[in-house]
Amino acid sequence: MAGPFSVVNVTDWAVDLYEADGSEEKIWLVEHGGARRRALFKPNVRNDTAEQADHWPEKLASEIATALNVPRADVDLAVRSGRRGCVSYDVKPCDWQLQPGFLLLTEFLGENHDPMDKRHSGHTLPNVRDALHGYGQPPGFNGPVTFNAFDVFAGYTVLDALIANRDRHPANWAVLIGPESGDSLLCPSYDHATSLGFSLTDARRHRILRTARDWEAFLRRGTAWRFEGCRKDPNGLRQSGIEPGQRTGPHLLA
Repeated sequence: MAGPFSVVNVTDWAVDLYEADGSEEKIWLVEHGGARRRALFKPNVRNDTAEQADHWPEKLASEIATALNVPRADVDLAVRSGRRGCVSYDVKPCDWQLQPGFLLLTEFLGENHDPMDKRHSGHTLPNVRDALHGYGQPPGFNGPVTFNAFDVFAGYTVLDALIANRDRHPANWAVLIGPESGDSLLCPSYDHATSLGFSLTDARRHRILRTARDWEAFLRRGTAWRFEGCRKDPNGLRQSGIEPGQRTGPHLLA
């Protein structure tokens, strides 16, 4: 993993669109010069310190995903009009559309599926697997050619476990629909800001790492709470409909 990372000044980048989704301020920009890529500027909104922030977890998670060959959005640290944050470059190929996972699940499960259900009913690994049937690998994926979309999605859950990302709700994964019939791919992974202990102070980190017992106790608090039945279960396998030891993809939590 290379470093230190450069910080891109996006003050002069043109505004393309104000992001309507999500609970935080985000702006779609067009890269000034060069390839003129679209990028989502995500300013730090909860905290903006060296210890607690959103921009550095997003960048580090992208670098870790790259090292693991997990398809992901390109991310740069950025500043806009004095505000620190990051830019996450558009994962859609030109003329393609991004369809969030909750729309795919609603189409698969029927009109009674409520994507706003706080219990995340229906958001289970078996349902994700079945809803992704027929979808291809993400653009640029250079892993095993035998992997289907769900096999790659399983890798996203492994990445989540590694970087302590508990925010894999069905708006934080998606599929890509192309202009031609049959163009349907899993979208690269994106939106990893709430990971890598982003909300912890350094003092808290030192206390957690003080002993193996403290570290293990902290790890056991991690849950896949964005999936149905996994609010209190550290591994979430049985509650998600996956029996321990069952493999539904080549490397699903193996």
